[in-house]
Amino acid sequence: MNEKATISFIVVNRNGEGILGRCLDSIFSQDLGEPYEVVVVDDASTDGSVELVRASYPRARLVEMKRNRGPAAAKNVGAAVARGEVLAFLDNDVALEKSWARSMLSVLRSDPRVGACASHILFEKWKTFQNSTGGLVNLLGYAWERGIYLPDSRTYSLNRWVTYACSAAMAVRRDVFDSVGGFDPHYFYLYEDVDLGWRINLAGYRVVYVPEARAFHRLSATMGPGRRRNEYLSVRNRIYTLLKNLEASTLRMVLREALYRLFYDGAFFQYGNGEGKLKKVMVPCRALFWNLLGLPRILRWRRSMRSTRKIRDSELIASGILIPTLVFPEIGKDPRLSGVMVRDLSNGPAPRRLWIGKRKCGGLVYGWYQPEKSASGLSFRWTGERAGFRLRASGRDKVLYLVTLSGNPEGGSVVEVWIDGYKVGDIRVGGGLAVHRLPLPLGGPSGGKGKEWRGEIRVINPFVPAKLGVGLDGRSLGIGVVAVGTSKTPVAADYPRAFPSPGDSAPREISAAERER
Repeated sequence: MNEKATISFIVVNRNGEGILGRCLDSIFSQDLGEPYEVVVVDDASTDGSVELVRASYPRARLVEMKRNRGPAAAKNVGAAVARGEVLAFLDNDVALEKSWARSMLSVLRSDPRVGACASHILFEKWKTFQNSTGGLVNLLGYAWERGIYLPDSRTYSLNRWVTYACSAAMAVRRDVFDSVGGFDPHYFYLYEDVDLGWRINLAGYRVVYVPEARAFHRLSATMGPGRRRNEYLSVRNRIYTLLKNLEASTLRMVLREALYRLFYDGAFFQYGNGEGKLKKVMVPCRALFWNLLGLPRILRWRRSMRSTRKIRDSELIASGILIPTLVFPEIGKDPRLSGVMVRDLSNGPAPRRLWIGKRKCGGLVYGWYQPEKSASGLSFRWTGERAGFRLRASGRDKVLYLVTLSGNPEGGSVVEVWIDGYKVGDIRVGGGLAVHRLPLPLGGPSGGKGKEWRGEIRVINPFVPAKLGVGLDGRSLGIGVVAVGTSKTPVAADYPRAFPSPGDSAPREISAAERER
């Protein structure tokens, strides 16, 4: 590593002896081909982290802080000693794929308007589920990671401009970082990355999601214990971020609702620290008091922003960067898309058949868009790349049927259907109404609550209509489904009278290899 570095990896660590090595190994394994450096900022650890870095990673520059000042301040300390043109901030519980840095640098160099980049972050424990694809913020200051807890997919690749990059694994141009003032140490932690990304957008730069830059995150391993403290910091910092970054006219418009939600969420809805309402209401009261004490500092900041702000709130809203809603966000949902459902619509028993187009269709689990109507008035839903469902089990049922309406306009959709971990068949879904029949696994359902079949539709070639020149729909779509159900034999009574006779996909026996999967 040379004196001059293209990129500086800045890892903030506190008591991460058991996880820091994996993070550093992934950094030193980067397929980069350019000079880089690694800076480890130890935030007053009391375990063996410092000794680990000295003994096992002599190429890393170690900066030791004498007292615990929090991740926001520690990142600024790392940035102050870093020599790179690009600063990559990483949590100590993150591991990077080998091409991560190369992907980030490619995007940062592609457009001078790009100031920072967000990673495609997956969970360390559940590698097929998303942690973040960049973050969004609404007018009440609620921030959320796009796609969190959803199955990994390309759904969010179309909308790459985001409000902020999750600081678990992000990259920012050094000149942009310095020009906006770096991280605000008053946050301690939580929302410091939201505030930085928001300020980067206000300065006229873009924060861009890079789906090729993949990282794996051991969620909350760096936050440590203390639920009450985390809840307090979350609500305190959310209000602080609003007061700092909204224009005065926008702030006046949302202030009453923000104060109401502050106490409603904190005392009765979102935060549960304590048995009684009096203890619960302490979170919003403490948060409001801290912000009132800090008003002189906030007002000084707002005055300084008047000369540097290049983007109005209305422009951020029009661009989809500031979401114009006054509600608590539905986690896992990008409001700029027609949202994909991420949890069951009902808590009751699974039904024997699902009429997918119903607005309340119990049995849908994840990966389904909101109901729509076809040109002929038939109700259906689009799936994403993957969509899960559950059906009531019956030992007599031998056949699963799917009634589909639409697929990929370029040659049809190639689809795998899985039940209880078994692949029961492949189907091709084109345009027009069709019924597909597939055999259920032998031996009945394998587990599941209340003896349910657990199914998944996997679309091999999802498509985005806007990219194909078919309208302006920016969603990543799989197939359009009208109904799913099981039957003893696929007779006409299983289908509405408007449906044609079944016959698209003949059932077949499940092979021994499939039963073993």
